[in-house]
Amino acid sequence: MEEAFILSVAQISSLLTVLVGFVAIFLLVRAAQGLFTGQFKTTLWLGALSFVLTLTGVTAMMFYHFGGESEVAEFLEHVWYAFIFLSLLFSLFESYHLINFGKGFVKIKEFTKKKTAKNKSIKRKR
Repeated sequence: MEEAFILSVAQISSLLTVLVGFVAIFLLVRAAQGLFTGQFKTTLWLGALSFVLTLTGVTAMMFYHFGGESEVAEFLEHVWYAFIFLSLLFSLFESYHLINFGKGFVKIKEFTKKKTAKNKSIKRKR
């Protein structure tokens, strides 16, 4: 009885997670399509790809929980683990990309400060 309840909770939560994941991917793709080409758009596309990898693993998990004890369920378990691992690896790449996001803006701001300070010092000398 208790195992059946736990299985039902796993099935329902995995189904809800997949549905919410599809909505999140749809919204990310729609948001990225509306942007001009640039670093922010690339960041959104990487986020969407990360969601797709994770959602593929979660979808395999959902079918695993609904599949019961069969050879297909064993295969889905391997797919589940593989895609979750791939999504973790890809999230490292995405995090590196996010760390570098905006550094170009900081360099422009620093350049502007240096240029302004240089102009002020030239005006003082006159």
